[in-house]
Amino acid sequence: MKQILPPTSFLDRPPFSARRQLFVLNPTLSGSITAGLLTAVFLGIGALARADSPPPAAAAAKVYDVREFGAKGDGKTLDTAAIQKALELDDAVAEAHASRGLLLNDDWEYVRAEGEFRRALELNPSYASAHHWYAICLACMGNLEEAIEQANLASQSDPLSPPARNILGVMYLYARQFDKALEVFNSVLKLDPDFSPTLNFRANLFACLGKEEEAMRDLEQGRGSATQFDMDSSKAFYLAWFGHTDEARRHFEAALRGAPSPRWLPYLHAAFCACLNDRDGFFEWAPRAVDAKLLDQQDLRYAPWLDRMREDPRYTALLKGLSA
Repeated sequence: MKQILPPTSFLDRPPFSARRQLFVLNPTLSGSITAGLLTAVFLGIGALARADSPPPAAAAAKVYDVREFGAKGDGKTLDTAAIQKALELDDAVAEAHASRGLLLNDDWEYVRAEGEFRRALELNPSYASAHHWYAICLACMGNLEEAIEQANLASQSDPLSPPARNILGVMYLYARQFDKALEVFNSVLKLDPDFSPTLNFRANLFACLGKEEEAMRDLEQGRGSATQFDMDSSKAFYLAWFGHTDEARRHFEAALRGAPSPRWLPYLHAAFCACLNDRDGFFEWAPRAVDAKLLDQQDLRYAPWLDRMREDPRYTALLKGLSA
C-alpha cells in the first residue's frame, strides 16, 4: 500500500519579533549592525541575536525603538520596519537582506525573496542561514534540485549547526531520498539529541517507511515546549495516518477546541483529511488553506504526506494558482 506522510509541524509560527526594541546599532562592530531579530521558524533557525537580551556594552551602541521611525503594530509589521531601517543605515548587511528575504518568502513573494538571498550571499558567501532560507525559497518555487544544493552549502558552511544540517535532511525527504534523509537526521541528533525540528521530521520519515512505533516515539520526544494544542493536532494527524481513526478524531476535536486562532481551521481540516485519505474533505478545505497561505508551497509541491491527494485530478488545479 502506498504510504503518505503526515504534516511535520502544526505550530502557529510566530513572526521574528513582537517586541518594541528590535535591533542595536553599534558602529564599533566592524561598522555594521547587530540585528536583534529573534527568528522563530519551525525548522529551528537560530536567532541572530536575542531581541529580549541586553544590548552589547559599547558607548556608541544604541537600541532603536520602532516607534522612533514611525512603525506601528507588532510582529511582521515591526520586523519589516526594523529590517528596512537597518538597510537604510547600511545596505551591506547580509543578515538584514536574508531576514527580509525570509519575510518575503513567508508572503509567497519568491522572486523578490530570491533577490534578497542572492544579495546576502554576495555579501557573505558562507552565511549558513542565507543558504538555508534560500533552499526553502527554491523548494517553494519548484526547484528542488537547486534547493538541495543550497541546503548542502548551508550544512557545509556551519557543519556543527543542527538547523543548517536539518534542512539538508528535509530536502532529501522531499526528494524521496529516504536513506540520505535518515543519515542526515541521525547526524543532527548526534549533535543535539533533543533538537525537536529534526525529531519531528524524522518522525515523518519513519511514518513514510511505515514504522509507527519509531514515528510516535520521535513525536513524543520532539514535543519540546509544545502546547497541548500542538500535541493534540500532531497526534491526530499521525494516528489518522496509521489508521487509528477513532482515537485520531478525539485528538482532532480537542485540537479544534484548543486552536489559538480560527484562521488555522482550514489548515487543520485539510491536513486531517489528507491523513485520513478523505479526498473530498481535503479538496473542500485545502483551497481555503492555500488562500490563507497556511499550506506551505514546498509542502504542496513535494511533501510525501500529500502524495495520495496528488493522485486526484483536482490537485493540479490546486497547484495551478501557486506563484513561482
